[in-house]
Amino acid sequence: MTILVTGPSNAGKSTLIHSGLLGEDSKHVWYASKLPGGEVPPEGVLHYNLLHAALSLAPSSQPIEWNLMDEPLLAKIIHSQNITKAIVLIAPIQELIARASNRTAIEPTEERQGVYNGDLWTKIIQYVDLFSIYQQLFDLLEERNIPYEILYSSQTFKSTSPVFLPSDRVYVHQNLKGSYFSVPTAQQAKALATQPGMEYQQVLLPHGIKTSAKGYEHVGSGRNNTFLQMRDRSFVGRSVLDIGCALGDILFHAERYGAGKLVGIEMKESRWNAATQIGHMLYSKAEFILGNFMDISFKSSFDDVLLLNVIHHVPDFRPFLEKSVKLTKERLIIEFPTLKDPKFQSMSPVPGDLDHLPLIGVSSKRPHVDQAFVYTRAGLERILTDFGRFRFQYLPSPIRAREILVCHCL
Repeated sequence: MTILVTGPSNAGKSTLIHSGLLGEDSKHVWYASKLPGGEVPPEGVLHYNLLHAALSLAPSSQPIEWNLMDEPLLAKIIHSQNITKAIVLIAPIQELIARASNRTAIEPTEERQGVYNGDLWTKIIQYVDLFSIYQQLFDLLEERNIPYEILYSSQTFKSTSPVFLPSDRVYVHQNLKGSYFSVPTAQQAKALATQPGMEYQQVLLPHGIKTSAKGYEHVGSGRNNTFLQMRDRSFVGRSVLDIGCALGDILFHAERYGAGKLVGIEMKESRWNAATQIGHMLYSKAEFILGNFMDISFKSSFDDVLLLNVIHHVPDFRPFLEKSVKLTKERLIIEFPTLKDPKFQSMSPVPGDLDHLPLIGVSSKRPHVDQAFVYTRAGLERILTDFGRFRFQYLPSPIRAREILVCHCL
């Protein structure tokens, strides 16, 4: 069967293939761009440039990506029954640029020879959102149940040629920035995932191990979908404040997609402690603060401020929302329960669709309910427009009878 070796131009694909590290499989080497009809061979090693589709894209001043499966060649490769394993190479972005700018020739083989266009590939690597491209690739491989191995390819450890070191999906963003960390064992990741307090969100750890959302499936299992809906733009270099961050799942997602400044606020000590421990294993740069959001001062604002599954717990919601707005540069994202919320309906049944009215429903402050208010769209919008000017956008929430309101600052 066939091993897929992929990564961007200059990641070290050919070096790895011809190093002998792949054993007998490297006797038959195929180059994806030269395959007749794009058909995957039944055995050997398939060399595929992960940025192949970028050759047809226009340069941009902003990081860009594309749907990987829109490229027919990669779609055929991913759906081929002949691919039994993938090896994904990661190299620091600045090192990729340096390799491209200093390179003059394509590796001389029977299938490939000629002049290497270093200027073209330098520009491509500079404007492509590699953080997103890699995360897309991992999602595709996992959806197709194709096992994959990640290797960090860098000349930092040896001046003449890349050295290949094992990495993990949760460290790829660090690798792209030029940092390498040894991967903990699966046993260490499992031990962390099963510690007390490691519940509520399914946070990805090394080896594909996740913390448990048992008992909180309505929240924890949907955070990945929530993040993907929020990600309508590149997260490279963005700043994110997550108020009520729990275990930090959304922040860790944003970091894997290239976000820069990351701050999480959490009132429950057990969840704050869990987020801190997870961040330590992930070598995350996210800062987690234990305390009440209203008691914390901030020196700067954030591109994205998140209030996911939080606002209905806040009795004095007006100053809470006002402070959130003041800290927002671009988007304030609020997940809130509607009048259809089952807890609210069980105590105060409301017939019909009243979402067009500026209403706030009083739910309950009893400890076993832990839900002060529910909101209509018009109700939230009326409050928020007292504090700023917005374009409002609504997204579905993974939680029943809730919605996600994206407030785009104008």
